[in-house]
Amino acid sequence: MPDDVPVTTRLLGSALTLAALTVTALTLTACAGAPPAGPDRDTDTRVEPSAPATATPAPSATPAPSPTPSISTGAGIVGGTVRFTACPRRPAPAGTTNLRAATVSSSATTYDVYRPLTGRLTLEHVMRLRLPGGLLGAGAAYYAAFPGAADVPVAPATVTADVTAGVIGAGPRGGRVAFMELRLSPEPPARWIEEPRLSILTDGGDGGFWSSDAHTDTAQNFDDYVTAFAPPGVLCVLRRNEDQPEPSGFLFPTGVGDGWYGTYLGRAADGRVVSVVSYGGLVPWALSGLPGTPPAEILQATRDRGFPTPPPSS
Repeated sequence: MPDDVPVTTRLLGSALTLAALTVTALTLTACAGAPPAGPDRDTDTRVEPSAPATATPAPSATPAPSPTPSISTGAGIVGGTVRFTACPRRPAPAGTTNLRAATVSSSATTYDVYRPLTGRLTLEHVMRLRLPGGLLGAGAAYYAAFPGAADVPVAPATVTADVTAGVIGAGPRGGRVAFMELRLSPEPPARWIEEPRLSILTDGGDGGFWSSDAHTDTAQNFDDYVTAFAPPGVLCVLRRNEDQPEPSGFLFPTGVGDGWYGTYLGRAADGRVVSVVSYGGLVPWALSGLPGTPPAEILQATRDRGFPTPPPSS
């Protein structure tokens, strides 16, 4: 230190220096006796040597596909893309329907229909639809193409229904669907009663029916059924899961297009359901040839329009 620094300051500085040297000496002594420093076990980031890698087999040329995601609405049914094909255009064989061919003229009594289509009402056989457990579903075409549950009982056990379309008029599709019948049994209906759970409410102008065999591929393009309707002359479309041999439902254009369309159960004299009919409102019910007392709604509409109650068909 310079000579002009006060003695007290010099003594203080010497004491601090001595203390620092003492601390340094103690630290060096502690380090000399400590084990070599190593990584903390909680912060060790060293990579342990791995076992020798085993050879990975080359991928197969045709790997197995992953399961198709699906929704099952039948007992134990899973998987299967839905295929859509045009209904065959063929006459209904005798004994497969309660509908009757007819000519609807402009002078015919219109009964419950305000402005019916005119021309020849012809009958076309659409398909035979198997109903496991006697269960049936119905709704807009979208729901028929990719359905939920078919949960309306129309028979006490499994039954196969003949499906017939009553077709009127012409046009790009070769006519319009005035009636669609699922005939469950050869006995004639004695009376008709509305079944709201099977009626069709649509804003796409189409509807359909399906069985509990129908199930949905959740990964499928929902426009597929629309494409199937596109070609001229296609009156209706069958829907089939690719893992099943037969169609499990069908889609068809409804009446005049968007709206609500009633579905009616034809009951035999003993109360059993022997027929199911979707009514398009294009031709008066009384001209359909369907036997039995018409539905109450049809009779009321007829009275509201000032016409006498039509006699039951036989």
